[in-house]
Amino acid sequence: MVRTNPNLIKEIKKLGAFDITACYSCGECTAICPLSENNFELPRMMIRYSILGLEDKLLSSPQLWLCYYCGECSESCPRDADPGALMMAARRYAIIKYSLGGIARIFYSKVMSVVSLIILSIIAALGIYLFKKPLDLTKFNPFSLLSYEFIHTAGLVLAAYIAIVALLQGIKMYNCIKHSALEGNLSAGAKVKNLIKSFFIMLFGEVLAERRYLKCDRKNRYIAHMTVFWGFVLMFIATTLDYLKNSNILGLRESYEIIKAINIEIFGVLARIIGIIGGLIGIYGSIYFIYKRLVKDDVYSEYSHVSDWIFLILISLGILTGFLIDIFIYTNMPLLAYVMFAIHLIFVFDLIVTAPFTKFAHLGYRLIAVWFYEYQKLKLSK
Repeated sequence: MVRTNPNLIKEIKKLGAFDITACYSCGECTAICPLSENNFELPRMMIRYSILGLEDKLLSSPQLWLCYYCGECSESCPRDADPGALMMAARRYAIIKYSLGGIARIFYSKVMSVVSLIILSIIAALGIYLFKKPLDLTKFNPFSLLSYEFIHTAGLVLAAYIAIVALLQGIKMYNCIKHSALEGNLSAGAKVKNLIKSFFIMLFGEVLAERRYLKCDRKNRYIAHMTVFWGFVLMFIATTLDYLKNSNILGLRESYEIIKAINIEIFGVLARIIGIIGGLIGIYGSIYFIYKRLVKDDVYSEYSHVSDWIFLILISLGILTGFLIDIFIYTNMPLLAYVMFAIHLIFVFDLIVTAPFTKFAHLGYRLIAVWFYEYQKLKLSK
């Protein structure tokens, strides 16, 4: 027996799908969608699930996460139902349902999202104030504001938090989609083989290149989307290199003096170069999306949910404060560098704590969905 949720479409509409009930299932959106394939009708299938209240069907469909909201379906809809907005809103709904205790709902409420960010920022500021050290005002040293041990411990705690929450929520999503994705009469060996093959298709096709996005006409959006993603990847690599340099995990400080100096300098230069490149391309992507939402010159940017704005603003401010730290260092203004470093840490803290429930979670769920979608395709091709 199929369980229905009569309030499903109402809840999804609150998350951005305002006009979707105007849909009369003509199929125009599916005909024009560049991602629609045999046996996988996008976005009409998701629209019908939503309107009929088939929550389990919606949450168990990997196809929900394939859409990039290029807007072609919304532009061609004869009823102005905006199917693309439905897909986006339904993914927000799924993020809430997959989250632990439904806590993600907080970050999709106009009031509570702002209140929660204010509270998180206050917590971060109090932590910096309570654990700060006497500042060395002769030159900027991040460990003069907060000790290396404190930053190291806080980083490990936040990393553990992200890993645990992401794992639990990923398992929750997996339990939702596994029956629809893995059902079939394949042998155990064939299933494992297809899962491994589809994983690498996902890895190289979606993670590294987002090749499905290339099917959409919005090539500028594709570039901006990729710069945000790769900007974060490069900044993560830079942070890791800087950590390796300072933590002495590689034993650099036990080397001979000349080799030690060269090794530490190499790690520092690499971290700086990679971080600057990552920051530049990341800020390009985030400013592009902010600009498009301000001018509203495309169907996808006519309406922006509060969660989109918060995410983009936090990214932009996090990167900009990072650049300002460097500017104040090079212009010999250590006090301003310390102030900007503290503000930077607050933005980073906000991004990390909210990551499992916002756009970062969206990325993780998309990768899981694409993995199982590719598995379904391999299974049907047999």
